[in-house]
Order: sequence, then C-alpha cells, then structure tokens
Amino acid sequence: MATLQFVLGSASFDHQQVMLDRLAAQYQQAPNDTYLYLVPNHVKFTTEVAVLKGLKKRFKQTGNYAQANVAVLSFSRLGWFLCKDDPDYQKPRLSNVGMAMVVAKIIRELKAESPDLLKMFRGESERQGFATAVTKQLVELQNANIQPADLAPDQETGIIKRALASQTGGAGPVNRRSLPTR
Repeated sequence: MATLQFVLGSASFDHQQVMLDRLAAQYQQAPNDTYLYLVPNHVKFTTEVAVLKGLKKRFKQTGNYAQANVAVLSFSRLGWFLCKDDPDYQKPRLSNVGMAMVVAKIIRELKAESPDLLKMFRGESERQGFATAVTKQLVELQNANIQPADLAPDQETGIIKRALASQTGGAGPVNRRSLPTR
C-alpha cells in the first residue's frame, strides 16, 4: 500500500531521526516494499549516506551496508523514477546543444535563401551566441505553451493584441503619439 508521510516541526526538532525511526519500523514490517525518501537536491547524497548509516545502526549490521528497496530521491529524480517507463518519457529528445545546432543551421539557411527574413537581426545574427540566445527564447516560448499564432499581431486573441489593448485601456491600435514619453 502506498502512503505519503510528512514530518513537520521547527528547525530545532530532529526530523531526520523521526524519519529514520519510521523508515526502520516500516521496513521491518514489510522488507520487500519500496521506500522513497524525498529530500532537496542539494542534500541528496549527504542524506542518502546518513539514511544508510542510520538503518545499518538500527538493524545492527556490520561491514558494508546497502539497501535495494530504499531510495533517497530529489524532486527531479523522483520525476524520473515515476516516469522512466512511460512511453512519452522514452521519446528521444534533443539536448540544448543539439537544439542550438539545429537553430544555427536554420539561421544559416535563411541567410543564404531568404536574407530579407532576417534583416531585423542583420548585425545580431553574426554575433557569437546568437543561435543559443534564439534557442533559449524558443524553449521559453514552448514551455509557456505559446503558439506562433499567439504572436501574430493581426490575431484578435493573440498575445500582442491583448498586450497592446491593455496598455491603451482597450482603446484599439497604439498610436505613437499616445505612448508615454520618458
């Protein structure tokens, strides 16, 4: 049976001691179950060593000690642990470097075939790191679930139209003379 337990209290309270006591008691009742000990990423290794030492001491073991059914996980590692067998998780993905390489190739091809499409980035597109910066922007747009149609200025429901409407109080298109000056 899967359960989730929290140990709450002030910083002066020894949370780890309580968690180890509970883990050891539950492990003795059901040694074949899997136990996940969730901690922040920056203390994962230290906590794992402490948990194994604590269990070794509680079970009065000598010599080297390991546990196949107890895992100390960070949040990101927990995500992997729970999703590793999911078919969607198994799909191949490009690394950030791979994505930057694809974007750099697209930029090179656009420069050669349709230089007018990049005229607003003419100077920037030659700068080192431009493809990486564009890749980061594309990833941010993807993570925010923003579609190309959302960015089209002529779309009624697009982000640009909504932003302009909110700046002008819904008064329609922005007139340069109506924009505040600094």
